[in-house]
Amino acid sequence: MPISQKELGRRLRAAREACRMTQDDVARHLQVSRSTVAQMELGNRGITGLELDRLAYLFGRDIREFFTETFNEEDVLVVLFRAHPDVIEQEEVVEALRRCLALGREVTSLDRLLGLDGSPPHYVGSPQEGIAAYPLPTPRSKWEAVSQGARVSEEERRRLGLGIAPLVDIGDILEAQGVHTILAYLPEDISGFTLSEASVGIFVVANRHHLYLRQRFSFAHEYAHVLLDRGRRGTISRSSARDELIEV
Repeated sequence: MPISQKELGRRLRAAREACRMTQDDVARHLQVSRSTVAQMELGNRGITGLELDRLAYLFGRDIREFFTETFNEEDVLVVLFRAHPDVIEQEEVVEALRRCLALGREVTSLDRLLGLDGSPPHYVGSPQEGIAAYPLPTPRSKWEAVSQGARVSEEERRRLGLGIAPLVDIGDILEAQGVHTILAYLPEDISGFTLSEASVGIFVVANRHHLYLRQRFSFAHEYAHVLLDRGRRGTISRSSARDELIEV
């Protein structure tokens, strides 16, 4: 059933508030007045396809979400903002997240059109085809976290037949399993992040500013989040948080 203009406005407002953005923030991105945004959200002003596309990108959403029978007000971007509230003030990081979400949806849609996904849509918390998951208990100490990481690393090498030699290109290994890898310009303190969402698949991102060897380590580190923390939907790795058990 088609939704009304008023309901579309309500959903746009919910998406904006979930991202902790103000009407002024949205107006600046759309290059319109704040009152125009207010009228959109009240359902008193029509919204063009171009405006809706830009709003969906701004909120990290699939444009189709605004027209579904039920609207989910919480998505992966919202989850990340809740876990890392300071990120909202870092436009460089937020823009990288938006780009990855948009790219992920395009890649996922293309795979499905070409019949390359080979399986129905995956849902958060269920392992994707070809990607392992290790639901280990939350470590209680740094030693336990290191031990878990070593065991999982050894098991993954065995599972993938990688032997014990140094890995030549971990990015290729991840891509072969359906984990997309991206280099993005991020603040120095952020080494990378992981996104896991049904509509975008799984992405790991490393900081393009960093040296090649550190980028390799970041991809490996984010892959550990894919294997161990799939249920989190998204994580951001920072140098300042290196002592947190989830980042050890």
